[in-house]
Amino acid sequence: MNALILVSAIVLSQVPVQLPQPKPSPIDSMTTQQQKEWLLAYLMVDLRFNDKKVAEWEKKLNAMTPTQIAVTAKAYILKKEEKRLRDERNFAIKMAKMQMRAQIYWHRSYYKYKYYNYSYSYPRWPSGWGYPLQPIYVGRIYR
Repeated sequence: MNALILVSAIVLSQVPVQLPQPKPSPIDSMTTQQQKEWLLAYLMVDLRFNDKKVAEWEKKLNAMTPTQIAVTAKAYILKKEEKRLRDERNFAIKMAKMQMRAQIYWHRSYYKYKYYNYSYSYPRWPSGWGYPLQPIYVGRIYR
């Protein structure tokens, strides 16, 4: 059995690893005019359709060379991707903190339950045995 595992590990280690290829951006296949229109459309949304700011950017794009427009569009795509990754990271951190907090609460409640002895307690209410048993403290409570 060990030989079979060893042989399969050696065979698998000989297989070359396929690295994921970067996806081509939509900007690469566009003409300069299409890039300008694409960039202006996304900037309009980002600027919340503010007419003055959109007009300023339109003037800037009209004054740019084709190379500058392409570089600006690629920089815009990179900034959006960076923002998306940062948001995903922040969400993952937030979820991990929530999970950790839930585990802490669970452990606290477990140890609080563990250090109470519910089996040998007796009711301390004057009306009798009809109520649940009063716990007797036998250990430390973790707060």
